[in-house]
Amino acid sequence: MLAGVFFAGTDLGLTPFSPESTNGSFLDFLTLWDGTHYREIASVGYPTTLPTTDEGRVDDNSWAFLPVFGVLAGLVATVTGLSYSAAAVMLSCLAGGAASYALYRLVEPRIGHRPALWTVAFFTFSPLGFLLQVGYAEGLFAFLTFSTLIALSQQRYWIMLPFALVAAFTRPGALALALALGIHVVLRLRSGQKFPRNELRAAVTVGLLIAAAGLSWPVIAWVVTGVPDAYLQTEMAWWSKYIDYVDFLPLTPWFLFFHSKLGAVGFAVPVVLAALFVLWISRRSLRPLGSDLLAYGASYGLYLFAVFLPQQSLIRLLLLPMAPLFGDLALTRGRWRPRVVLAVCLVAQPIAVVALWYSYFP
Repeated sequence: MLAGVFFAGTDLGLTPFSPESTNGSFLDFLTLWDGTHYREIASVGYPTTLPTTDEGRVDDNSWAFLPVFGVLAGLVATVTGLSYSAAAVMLSCLAGGAASYALYRLVEPRIGHRPALWTVAFFTFSPLGFLLQVGYAEGLFAFLTFSTLIALSQQRYWIMLPFALVAAFTRPGALALALALGIHVVLRLRSGQKFPRNELRAAVTVGLLIAAAGLSWPVIAWVVTGVPDAYLQTEMAWWSKYIDYVDFLPLTPWFLFFHSKLGAVGFAVPVVLAALFVLWISRRSLRPLGSDLLAYGASYGLYLFAVFLPQQSLIRLLLLPMAPLFGDLALTRGRWRPRVVLAVCLVAQPIAVVALWYSYFP
């Protein structure tokens, strides 16, 4: 994977969006794009006054990024004496390795040793797997998510809480964990199996705390900036690169995006994509993963559909957190099929590096 990123970084001065930002440094190249915001969070924190464009609208700023990765990378740099870029890349690599181990621990009891190893291989060598080695929060969020799901599958609800709370301030998406826990509770109650009251109380309490953490960042942005919708305005600044400025309304982003590109026909595209997703997650070959992982996959898919504007970042947001579903036995069983899937990943990754890192912001 690192070789793929290196291949893309061999002519750093030609990076089209930030030609001066790397100063010829490969490590600085690995902390471009979102990495510059994490660097800013580590060095100066968040702005108390929202920056604005010439038109008076809120401009891009660090409130769109959660604090844990940047703060941790800054601490690593301070403690070790490394540059921020070196610390961020080292943290990302360590988190990616931990996420790979957690993913194996998560799926191996369900599908067995060899399919679990293939699942980890698809995760690390997926087209966007190179992001596990750059200054992004993807690897850390994946580790925290997979660790939370391990605790959920073992019905150790209080153990879920620290992982999920840190995840809630690492990347958006913790609400999917709360919903998956809610589905778990409903299924366990309906199963007729014993559900002791203390465990039920723990599950409900943990779910509510995770949901509260997942909803807290807009409130924190409001308190610090004094602007009630500071976070939403910041997110809309990114949306404006793809569609006109709009007010945020859940479950509308995909319809707005495809309508802006295809007109009235675009309204049908999200419906078709949602139906295909439901058909895929209902496949028999996914059932051995168990109801908890399928509940998480469905919850995370719903989360992205409800709040995320589909664009080039969608691929990384889908592939890495939803990696437990790579344990689909249709992909991991057999002699040749997993090898073919891995070969496709290996071919696609350098293409993704050039298309979604070197040539365009990911």
